[in-house]
Amino acid sequence: MNKEEIATQELANLKEQQASLELEIESLVEQSTDLHSLYARQDELLKRIFGGEYGSVEENRFEETLDQHEEMRNRIVEANFKWKQAQLMVDYAFKQLNESVSKWKSLTTINPNSLEERYGVASIARNNLVASAQNIQGAQRYLSNVQFPYCAPAEVATLNKATAYIFTDMQTPERHQHALDCYSTTAKRCGALLQWINQVVNNTIAKDLEDINKKVKAASLGLRKERVRLIKIKAKEITGEDIELEAADIDTDVNVEVNLNDLARTEGIDPSLLATLTPAQLAAINSISDEDLAPPPSSDDIFGHMEELKNQFAEDNQKIADQMAENEARVKSNMAAKLAERRQRRARVNLEERESAALTNDTKEDHEEPNHDDHEEEEHHEKKHKDKKHKDKKHKDKKHKKHKDKSDD
Repeated sequence: MNKEEIATQELANLKEQQASLELEIESLVEQSTDLHSLYARQDELLKRIFGGEYGSVEENRFEETLDQHEEMRNRIVEANFKWKQAQLMVDYAFKQLNESVSKWKSLTTINPNSLEERYGVASIARNNLVASAQNIQGAQRYLSNVQFPYCAPAEVATLNKATAYIFTDMQTPERHQHALDCYSTTAKRCGALLQWINQVVNNTIAKDLEDINKKVKAASLGLRKERVRLIKIKAKEITGEDIELEAADIDTDVNVEVNLNDLARTEGIDPSLLATLTPAQLAAINSISDEDLAPPPSSDDIFGHMEELKNQFAEDNQKIADQMAENEARVKSNMAAKLAERRQRRARVNLEERESAALTNDTKEDHEEPNHDDHEEEEHHEKKHKDKKHKDKKHKDKKHKKHKDKSDD
């Protein structure tokens, strides 16, 4: 009968979690649609402004850097959420186990003849044991690539077996004590697991998230400033006037919120957000010293295979650097070609000017200094013409004289 009741409670918890998850999915789908719509609108505006091309090499570099940092942050945020969710669930399981231990201990103070009261207290202990096991298993599912140093699956399976015999174990002092030892040990190890998870969240993930948030903000601000600069240039080309436009400083940090609906909750126990606790408060709930605590997991266990992502980023950055060097070389080559073409054009112009000047000087000399042979020929022709006129006159005079002599006769 107890096993059936345990299965029924587990099923009820799972159905409640399913309903809450379905509501969360609907909300996330709506938010995702709105986000994609905003990205599409941004891309369309940039396409209309810059004609589908990058406005500058710097814009391309800033955008690539921002994409890389955001991809890295997505990996860290995902890890942060999983570890914080596991932290929440283990913390709640720890409280439930302590409640179970407390209720189980109180059975010894209840009159053996008060069966209803005893079964009532044992039922509360059982419900908390069942829920705590579900929460530990849920935390393990979130961190499926990590091996828990405490409350491993085998330990949880042992706890579930003990819980199935809880109403039998309450019948005799010996079995009661044996069950108490099992519950108490699991509670202590759950406390150690919580302390181990707290150490990872606070000492590793929180610092990495803070660092990547700063990098994303710097890259985002750099990209916005470059785009504003390019838009101002474009606006001046169209209107001929400067426009007042500045890149606003916006909050780009990502804050991770845990999902309380994933908890297998029990009456009388409220979940606490450990992120709101101070280091001193966190230290107060530690069940063992830090020296005795299991070593933290590796970065690959926490974040996945980050080296592959870093290598991909290095390759992408090298491609950008090569592209920038190629563009710079192309610009210099084009500039050199233009300078050579300009020199050739200038040389042709100078040659044409010299040839034109020389031709002009020759024409002037032709007008100012006639040819010597032509001059002699002209003088000879003029002399010949004079001699002819002289002969004609002499002949005419002689003829006239002869005619006069005839008249006298």
